[in-house]
This record gives sequence, C-alpha cells and structure tokens, in this order.
Amino acid sequence: MKLFLLGLFSLLVTAEKIDQTLIKGRPADPKEFPASVYAQMGNSRCTATVVGERTLLIAAHCVRDGGIAKFKAGGVDYSSTCTHSPLYSQAAWSRVKEAIEKGQVSQFTDLVNATADWSLCVVNKPVANIQYEVINQDPDILKEGNELLLTGYGCTQPGGSGGNDGIYRVGEAKIIGLPSGSDNDIVTNGGQPGAALCYGDSGGPAFLINPIDKKRVVVSVNSRGNIATTSYLSSTSTSAFKSFVTSWANKNKQLICGIHKEAKNCRGVKTEPEVFEMLSPSMKLKITIQPDAKYSVEDAKEMIQFFLNRMEKK
Repeated sequence: MKLFLLGLFSLLVTAEKIDQTLIKGRPADPKEFPASVYAQMGNSRCTATVVGERTLLIAAHCVRDGGIAKFKAGGVDYSSTCTHSPLYSQAAWSRVKEAIEKGQVSQFTDLVNATADWSLCVVNKPVANIQYEVINQDPDILKEGNELLLTGYGCTQPGGSGGNDGIYRVGEAKIIGLPSGSDNDIVTNGGQPGAALCYGDSGGPAFLINPIDKKRVVVSVNSRGNIATTSYLSSTSTSAFKSFVTSWANKNKQLICGIHKEAKNCRGVKTEPEVFEMLSPSMKLKITIQPDAKYSVEDAKEMIQFFLNRMEKK
C-alpha cells in the first residue's frame, strides 16, 4: 500500500471557513483542555499547546522560524514569537513527504531534520486563568501498544474533508513505532476504530494518560500523517527535544511545565504542601505532604491509619 505523507496545517480560504477536527475523533469538553489552542499564522492555522505562563508549543512546519503565532485562551487574545528546533529544516520536512510518497523513506538521509518538528514560542504576556499542560521527558513510559490520546482542530474524514465546525476533538490510537537514534517519531496506527491526524491537527499535543490517577502528559507534537490511519508525532522525550527545550528556556528565561520544578500552574502538579490532621484515641497527628511526594493524601491517610490501628492494639 502506498503511503502518502502530508503536512497537517490547514489554510483559511475565508474568514468563515475553518478546517478543524480529527479523523474518528469525538468532541472534547473545552473545559478539560483549556491549554489546547487554535493558533493562527497569517492565513494558516494549527493546533498548539500552552505549556508555561508565557510558552507555546507548536509544530515547526506550522510557523516560520521567528514568525508570529496568534491565539486565544480563556477568552483573551495573545501573540507569540516562535523559534524552530535547530535540527529542523522545512525543506527536509517537505522532501521526506515526497520521499515517502515514492516509498523511499528508508533511504532518506534528512529524516532527523523532518522529525525534529518542534517550535517553542514566547507569548507576549502571561496566559491567565488556565492551567498549563505538562511536557513528558521520560522515554521509558512509552511502549509499543500503549494507547495515546490524539487531539486537534483538524478535518474529520480520511483524505481531508469534513469538519469546518470549530470543534476540538480527541481520539485514541495505539503506538506502533517509537523514536530510535536520530529519528524522533512516535508512530500510531488508528486502525479500527482508532483516531488519526488530519489537516489542522498539526502542532497539537498527543497525551499519555495514567490509567490509575488519570493524570496526563504531553508526549509529542502532531507532525505528519497519511490522513487516514497512520500518524507521525515528534516526541518530547528524545535527546534532541530535551536539548532544544533546555536551551530555548534558558535563553528566553521561561519556566515550562514538566521541564522545570519551579513552573507554576501546571495541570495535575502540586505546588504547595498539603496539610491534614488525623485523630486516634491517644493522639492527634498533623501531617504535611510535600509537592514532590510519590503518594497521594488518600494513600498517606491509609498508611497512617494502618499504623495507628496497630499501635492501639498493642
């Protein structure tokens, strides 16, 4: 089967026409994804993610190096100035697309420059009234067969039609390929009934969700796909991304969720100690759970109650 690799950013033909949604996706509750935004770069649009007070994460192919990405979050308009990963090349990304169409991707030497499809943008003012998504840096949590939540404002039908309704959609897809060497791609195969990326989804996040506590992390940036079943995602846990994000953050003096412990207002991350009291017939305990604790308040209460019960029996 011939694989067609296509760029995923959509063009606005008129002010009213918006190519949005996800193949085999479902509408998401906007309140659950306030940091997922629909960014505009001139006449084109992509999905993007707010990952810090003044940091936007988007695909490099969506915006020129040094270009402007505008977006709205929490009802407020923002503008951001974007910087490409130094490994990324727009020409290489386009050549990879053409090579895969000819079945030559395994022989292509510019793969690293196409899979490093990241751009970080400094927002003109602090993004207020939302929690920011957390970037994953741990490659060990990703396994073939894991289910990711693909998301975006792309089209809805294989081949690129449908949508145009301004709805952010999400859908599950399983990992069939992981980054290796200089290749930063996570590959997913939607299959039946899994989701796949479509035009307009580029730049958006794919999430891995913890099945126990339901916390999620951004594991990649939407990059490319065959607009049917297979999607290519630029991972955030490769050495190439880690080098880029660290250098960019230092240069621009930004704190990013998942990268810096000092980052504030990160989704699902405790920043203040939690304090609670417990009583037994013979004592009153005041317990403090630090933000970096590996257990929850409920876990702590259960453990403490177990030991209190044992002490009372003695």
